Amino acid sequence: LKDGMVVAYTACAAETHLESSYWLALIKGPAFPVLESQVHASDCFEAGWLVIKAQWFELVTISPRCYKLQTEEAASTSCERDDPIVGSQVRQ
Repeated sequence: LKDGMVVAYTACAAETHLESSYWLALIKGPAFPVLESQVHASDCFEAGWLVIKAQWFELVTISPRCYKLQTEEAASTSCERDDPIVGSQVRQ
């Protein structure tokens, strides 16, 4: 994962009603390891996870699918350890 990439994250089955089966995010910097387990902004991160900062896209219209980049950054774990992220790329 690299700064500036747009990636698709698989949505949790309980949240697919919000925007669909995947969410889009813009990567904002390099991935970095979590050195010790911690909680940040109500998210739990375990030691050894690889984390990235990202900005989420918001689905604006379904047909055609149009997205708007949200202004807030979020931290997210990578698929390094079977985490809920699918590292598939979407057109940049």
